[in-house]
Amino acid sequence: MAAQTARATLPAVLAPGVILHVYGTTKPAATFRSTDLVGVLEDDGWTYLVFTREAGDDLAEAGIEIDYTAVLPYEQWLDGDALAPVVVAGLTIVPPWCDADGVEGQGAKLLMEPSLAFGTGAHPTTRRCLALLAGLARSGDVPAQVLDLGCGTGLLSLAALRLGAAATTGCDVNALAVEVARRNARRNGLEERASFRCCDARDLVVEADLVVANLPPAASSALLTHPSLPGCRLAVLSGM
Repeated sequence: MAAQTARATLPAVLAPGVILHVYGTTKPAATFRSTDLVGVLEDDGWTYLVFTREAGDDLAEAGIEIDYTAVLPYEQWLDGDALAPVVVAGLTIVPPWCDADGVEGQGAKLLMEPSLAFGTGAHPTTRRCLALLAGLARSGDVPAQVLDLGCGTGLLSLAALRLGAAATTGCDVNALAVEVARRNARRNGLEERASFRCCDARDLVVEADLVVANLPPAASSALLTHPSLPGCRLAVLSGM
């Protein structure tokens, strides 16, 4: 999949009550950009562009054929995930529309904007990856340098930092996801230790003690020959 190299322009933080306008097309459209575009998702030959307003005329003007449309509230998109703080592996993950100071949770807190990217802490593979990171922290074996392939919201990278890692590097092919990850790093005061890049995971080679890839099975399998794996001490590939 080609990396989306255009810089993303994110609107204000998405929150319950915001209405999303979703447009699906089977034609190339991943590089389309607009100030009201909040997500570009590619799945099984389809590209879905998600806006916070009606954008059919803009897409038609850009020559993009629309084969599917939907209008839904943001909370329906999340399907219940990330609407309230959750505790995972000793970390309390707090969405931005909740008062972090008023949340009583376990361990360290992470302020995480889910936006439309993958990584709210609700998915079973994310929970297992977080549990493994927490287990390393409890044993005093926290990796210093972490490489997060397919970072989504940046949750695993930022969790690794909260648990004691020195620095993390993450990547995603979705430019909007990368911008969300960077914004989450700033929200938690971790931007000096977290680097996020928009590129194909196979093209990012970084020396790391831990490589983590929380991806679908086919994508994780494709990373078994990743150049960073032979030099790392630990690797966590989900979906295998």
